Amino acid sequence: MKAIRTTLLALAVALTLCCCQSKERYMKDFTQFVADVEAGCDNYSENDWKHADTKFDYFADKGYEKYAQDLTPDEQKQVGRLTAKYYKLRLASAIGSYGRLLGQGLSNGANLMSGFMEELGNDTNAMANFIDDIDWDDLDEGLNDAMEELNDALEELSESMSDMFE
Repeated sequence: MKAIRTTLLALAVALTLCCCQSKERYMKDFTQFVADVEAGCDNYSENDWKHADTKFDYFADKGYEKYAQDLTPDEQKQVGRLTAKYYKLRLASAIGSYGRLLGQGLSNGANLMSGFMEELGNDTNAMANFIDDIDWDDLDEGLNDAMEELNDALEELSESMSDMFE
């Protein structure tokens, strides 16, 4: 009986240590993962980000759910910080990629506006005259006609789709 009790006690201690090591390992691995992403994200390809996103999903979802009950309040805060840092790095990368395109678009838009203003001669009266010359009734009528045609086309499409699935 004493041997069984000793074995059960040893097993309980081993399970407790194993759980603590697993939680500690989760925290260490998550921290290291975010540090690695931070160190290399400037050179990440789209494939690198997909791989990182997959790992992050584990840490932020499944890993967290697995250890959430065992985490101290400070560890939960650390998980929150790591999650926020990853999102910040991911967003900065996306903005970096698309920011260049956006910057080009803004530059092109500024050039278009500049050309428009040059054509008007930078004359504020010319802009007012341009707006005054718009036939708002014709514009409104044209828009209404276009909406009616769009509605008709959508009705025809809806009827065709209904016929297909009957």
